[in-house]
Amino acid sequence: MSNRSRAWMMLATAGLAAPAFGQDSVSPFQGVAGSDAVWVWDTGEQCNAFVVDLEPVGTNWGSTFGIAPIYKSSRVQPNFPSALISNHSLSNIRREGVPFPVANYALWNGPGFGINNIVNMETATTSPGGPSFQLGIGMNEFAGQHNGVVAGFINYSMQNPARLFVTRTNAAANATAVMNSPIDYTANPFFSQFGGALPDASGNVYFRADSFGAINQPGRLTGANIFRIDYGSRNCGALNVITDAGGSDVPATDWVLVRNTEYGGAAWNLPTALPEELPSATRPVYLGTNFGTQYAYESAPLILTRNTLHRPGTEDHRGNPTYTHVDFFGGTAGTMGILTRPTPPLPMRTRGISLWGVDTDGNIAGTLLLQRPTMLMDAVSGFMVMEGTPGVTPGLGEFMNYRDQTSARGGAPVAIGRDQQGRLLVAAVVADSLTSTFGSNGTEHNAQDPSNYLAVARLENPAATPQWGLAAYVDIAANGKMIQDAAGVREGQLVPLGLVGGAPLGPSISSPAIDSVGNVWFLAAYQNQDPDGNPEGNPTTGLFRAVYDGSDALAPKYRLEQVLSNGQEIHSPNTGLNYKIIFLSIADNNSIDSGSLFAHNINQLPYGPLALVSVDTADPRTLGGLVIQATIIYDVNNDGQFVKLSGAGGDPNSADQDYNVLLFVGGAFGGEPPVDCNLNGVPDADDIGGNPALDCFDRDAAPVGGFNTRGGPNGVPDACECAADWDRNGTVGSADITSFLASWFNDLQTGQTKADFNCSGTTGSADITAFLNIWFQNLAGNPPFSGCGE
Repeated sequence: MSNRSRAWMMLATAGLAAPAFGQDSVSPFQGVAGSDAVWVWDTGEQCNAFVVDLEPVGTNWGSTFGIAPIYKSSRVQPNFPSALISNHSLSNIRREGVPFPVANYALWNGPGFGINNIVNMETATTSPGGPSFQLGIGMNEFAGQHNGVVAGFINYSMQNPARLFVTRTNAAANATAVMNSPIDYTANPFFSQFGGALPDASGNVYFRADSFGAINQPGRLTGANIFRIDYGSRNCGALNVITDAGGSDVPATDWVLVRNTEYGGAAWNLPTALPEELPSATRPVYLGTNFGTQYAYESAPLILTRNTLHRPGTEDHRGNPTYTHVDFFGGTAGTMGILTRPTPPLPMRTRGISLWGVDTDGNIAGTLLLQRPTMLMDAVSGFMVMEGTPGVTPGLGEFMNYRDQTSARGGAPVAIGRDQQGRLLVAAVVADSLTSTFGSNGTEHNAQDPSNYLAVARLENPAATPQWGLAAYVDIAANGKMIQDAAGVREGQLVPLGLVGGAPLGPSISSPAIDSVGNVWFLAAYQNQDPDGNPEGNPTTGLFRAVYDGSDALAPKYRLEQVLSNGQEIHSPNTGLNYKIIFLSIADNNSIDSGSLFAHNINQLPYGPLALVSVDTADPRTLGGLVIQATIIYDVNNDGQFVKLSGAGGDPNSADQDYNVLLFVGGAFGGEPPVDCNLNGVPDADDIGGNPALDCFDRDAAPVGGFNTRGGPNGVPDACECAADWDRNGTVGSADITSFLASWFNDLQTGQTKADFNCSGTTGSADITAFLNIWFQNLAGNPPFSGCGE
């Protein structure tokens, strides 16, 4: 699986543009039937490539993030414009300095364009070049008989960091279908069901699979299974249907866990993985857990090792595991975490978080058990909550957001990251104790509890005492954490989810995700308020960033910044229209929604090149990328009404169009653009830092003893300073050779290094060769960024 782009490059070398699917696009036709979401079973739409331009959107702090719908779910049913979205993720890290994986990307800037080859108008294409940053994205979608995994690459360069070059590949499907017409398919009974879509940036996406709800038919998948799809090498002309024989696209499919029938045949959690692009990695490695309380890992290719060594001091674990590239235990390939039930189990069971380090084969390398304290305090507001008595008094209860379908369909409830001082940060949501009940397994907390406490532990090292704090909270008695602007003026407050629509009651806060500097991202219900706390408008849901302040030596501190809101209108650069967010999901009818925000929704590196040591934690560039699912409506007729096509209050003949999408949020607009004079996609400072020999010439250097000199480092790559203009007269000609040779011969007599053109530390014949090479290039006007003639 080393070549992640071979399927795309086959199209390019054949002289063909890869087909593209407009994710930030609208159909030129009105009504549900005109939806431009591609049919999942269309074999001409299995691999797509397109441009998505981020729109600058301001927060209540005045920060600016780039936001756009990056993926639209597939068309599955004729009465709905797009499918539903469950678990979705970004790669934990990224690849840097890599070529774009596709030769041609579709590009448009108006309504009706896109590359749904039946519906959309034809678009132009663009062919990016040079090095890029590359992330991976994955999405699990479902509707009717369909359950599928979609994955792809997100690439951008610093020449235009707000322009994303995106691929979208149907990595796996659970059923075939009969085509009634080019815009209508009927699904056959499904063979399998999927959970999760965990990508890395090298082209791998992982998911679990079983046959829950499938009829007894030939090909029905048996037991619990884990698959890894090489989405960079999928056969773009055929579906990859998962049956009891595995994936139909055999070369692109690794069957990691095969037909496991232990624990009821379906009880394996959603997978995570060691990224193939990790500098120390030699291969992609599955990492996961099961209902047998075991940690399972791919100790050799497609060979699993299982044990319970990841959770000493506990009886069991709960929920899906988390992986981060952060090395907490020293000399590891990353850190994992999961909710656990410490010994003894009562009075509250799921009150622990087990952490363990892993090596490049997944072996355990260090462990630590964190136990939820009996008191948590918000170091900013002073709010304090004590441990409660289950079913009797309110207060701190169990860690939550793992119940019901979450372990099979949702995400990881434990977020792990680090701050700029290298201290580990671990975050998870605690439910209130009042709604817990006693059952056969001890305390069982209400998965709809509206009172939630987003707890954060900070540790300097594995032997240190954890410092606990609150990033956010919703408490029925005291309400919730205050939302303030950058100046500290009150603008709102977190509230119980039930105030938004009556049902569901909770949870009110999603699981957290941690960015590159320790900020905590989450979805929550909130109420806008005036500075005196009086309500303004109706409660709704929004995306928040708890901005980290690491200056307090005793506890982590956080202030809330509102990034996005349900009901917000955003301009779409690719369609020229406005769209409105009409749904941000936190809860389903009885627990955390599988399509809500979880720990793996975030990329934990900064956006582009950014030195994290001294940057302000509020700088938008600290966010390398975040995805959340949303329902949006494009105002196609520009009347400001935003009338959806389907669902309650929908009009199937509406001129507007609504879709279920993944919104990408990134730090593309933070700070001043870095200087990149040689246009290689890497800031000049990073170029020089990696190779100081690139900066030896100073155009403004004064002569030494009457002879011109290279001068020395000046922070500008020599390639951009017309270094062949040795006599500094503004032109490149034979006089520069004469001037250089004069300096060179003088160096031989004096032992100086004025003509040390190649920065070797001495002047010699190699410098003449190096100078003449640049002289001929500059004389011919190459490269175009040389600075000659300016």
